[in-house]
Amino acid sequence: MKILHTRAAAEPILLATTCHNMNLLAVVTKSLVVVYRSTTLTVVTQFALSIPADETSVCACWSPSGRLLVIGLQNGEAFLLDVESGDLVRRFVPRSDAECSSIMVEDISGGTAPAPAAGDADNDGDDEGVGKSYDPLRQPPVLFTSMKGAIMACTWTTVASQVSSTNRHQERCLPLRTTVLSPILDELEREDETPVLILLDQEGGLSFLPGGMREVCFVPARLPVNLTPNLACVDTFVVCKPSTAAGKEGDSGGLALKHLDCATGDSSKRDADNAVAAHVAYLVVRRSLSKEHPHVIRFDLSPIIASATRRDVVSVCCIAEYCRMGRDCFLYSLRRWTNLICTVHNDMFLPKNAMLLRDSLVEEIAHPQEKEVMKYFNAVNLATLVNDAEELSQQLKQLILQISNVAYRCYDIALHISEAHCADRQRQRLLLSVIGNLRLRCSNLMREMRHGAEREKELLQWVIQRAALLTNATPPATDVLLLNEPLRARWHSMLLRTLHRIGHGESAVTSLVDEKGMRNEVDLAQIVKSCMPRHYEVTGYDLPLVCQQSDPVHIRQCEILISDKTSFAVDGVMLRTVALTREEPFQPLTAFFVLERQPGAGSVFRQVQEWVSVETQQLQLTVDTASFLWSAVVDEESHCVVLWEQKVTSQTPSAALTGAAANTWAEQTLVLALTDENGALELHNEGVDESVDETGGNATETSAQGAKYAVLEVKGISTKHLRVSVSQVRGFGVLYAKERFVVVDFYRG
Repeated sequence: MKILHTRAAAEPILLATTCHNMNLLAVVTKSLVVVYRSTTLTVVTQFALSIPADETSVCACWSPSGRLLVIGLQNGEAFLLDVESGDLVRRFVPRSDAECSSIMVEDISGGTAPAPAAGDADNDGDDEGVGKSYDPLRQPPVLFTSMKGAIMACTWTTVASQVSSTNRHQERCLPLRTTVLSPILDELEREDETPVLILLDQEGGLSFLPGGMREVCFVPARLPVNLTPNLACVDTFVVCKPSTAAGKEGDSGGLALKHLDCATGDSSKRDADNAVAAHVAYLVVRRSLSKEHPHVIRFDLSPIIASATRRDVVSVCCIAEYCRMGRDCFLYSLRRWTNLICTVHNDMFLPKNAMLLRDSLVEEIAHPQEKEVMKYFNAVNLATLVNDAEELSQQLKQLILQISNVAYRCYDIALHISEAHCADRQRQRLLLSVIGNLRLRCSNLMREMRHGAEREKELLQWVIQRAALLTNATPPATDVLLLNEPLRARWHSMLLRTLHRIGHGESAVTSLVDEKGMRNEVDLAQIVKSCMPRHYEVTGYDLPLVCQQSDPVHIRQCEILISDKTSFAVDGVMLRTVALTREEPFQPLTAFFVLERQPGAGSVFRQVQEWVSVETQQLQLTVDTASFLWSAVVDEESHCVVLWEQKVTSQTPSAALTGAAANTWAEQTLVLALTDENGALELHNEGVDESVDETGGNATETSAQGAKYAVLEVKGISTKHLRVSVSQVRGFGVLYAKERFVVVDFYRG
């Protein structure tokens, strides 16, 4: 073993979690999420959070590819981060909280859209996030979930799919741009598997989100324990998919594994694109203020996950997402154009002087006051008006490209998905009608922008030429206005209509967001909602542990193990337990349990091996010098790491074991040992032992003759608040307490 890094954060660490398939770890505090590379501790990405001071419960999980990181908060919100780009790609809020929030506006696709805030994007000083460098497709949407209270745990599972639900639509839709949807689509198309994000709230509710895109199903779970924050802690939340071998074992030994056909209740309606056997969830819940052993809860999610990952459900989610992106592009272009027109009018002192300009246009009939006319034309800035005309021409080109190259393509690809993956012909017709109307709205906006630009440029040209004539000023040269040509009489009727519209506050583009346009958005939301699966309740069962040993033991830990070696067991799951006896509370005992059904007792975990005692003689641990803290499996070979709290002594036993010089250690010294599946201490790879001093300084190496065991000592970290996260595939872990965390490599040294 080797201590790779030790680091102190600026504020207390709420959670540290390791990635299951990459050398990454994430550290969460109340104001920041930082993702580090475990080998070098370089910052991969970071994201600002704002967690209230009274909230201390945070959960997190990594997507199957390791690219997406989910952070669940005690207020029911969840954040989906793209570790690769460092972008926030989703923010999920409870439906009840979102309805009361003033920073969100209703999303016609079934969620909410965030009001742009300072620092979210570089908007060149413009309000409402409509600057030139603002990209509407890179802004994370805020979507509703049905969570109630704190998010206690979250996890991912996958469903094998024979048909890709998206067929790499983003490459044909947006080939030159990266959007917040890109990492989610990449996750959905990974190795022909459909990943599902599952959130668990404090009332037992389960929210299912394919690919983390949006909630498609919310199911209340009836659990035998109360998941109250600060009183209960979910140590493990995992969803396993049994293998064929596990099914045979289950048929002969107890719980029969259900195939998807049986799980859904109708074999004739099996989805051809979902090759699923069964999905069973396990919860390990520990009561914070109770000395009872952890609760192991099992519930079957097979029918729910099968329906949540149906091809038509995932396809409709993609359709809704592309329509949201098209809508965002439309509204962005509309806001940006409207703001530009308002700027032009403000520079011409409109609409306050619209009637004066109208009278000046037909002065032979209206006879405006010459003093007021001269005052107005002396006040206008000719250079500013020329710049406005050039800005009109430039932004018109940009916004036309924004709509034709982005919004159009979003709606086109949504239509393509509906034609390719929606088997319901009636739903196809409805989607064709609704999306076609939304696409037509974009065409109308482009037409109105072209006409509006011509009207505004003609008005600008008339004002500039008239001001130059009356004030003997020379306007700046420009290519967008023909300032050298004389005023033409045929403009008068168009200018009169333009000034009349401005004076009465009328806008040609406001009709594009009228009640009919919103009706199409509502219809789309209803179509999406009608496609979502509906389930009523799932029941979780508390599984008792049946031990072989007659002597009383206190179960301290329960760990769910899923690997190729456990495929013989029911659900492909084995339960590893760590127990202590009253006589030797520092001496951990480990054993494995498998699930079986006993007559009259229901489903139980039965012990399949004798208790194995972890070797502590070489460490010279006693009741007076040490107390057990924690243990976990760290790899596929069943190697375990064991942690003790070392009490004050003149020379620590492990220092004597490694030949280190005698010294007086402070309180709260942490001892780590790596053992094999039989409890024997592993030898150090290079005969080197390391320690970290209380200042968090560099690790020191001590050489001695003889065998050196894989034992480490760490000082300066609070053992009372200690928590650990382990990556079994990558063979490293992170220990953290209060503001300090330590990264340990279990096989380097």
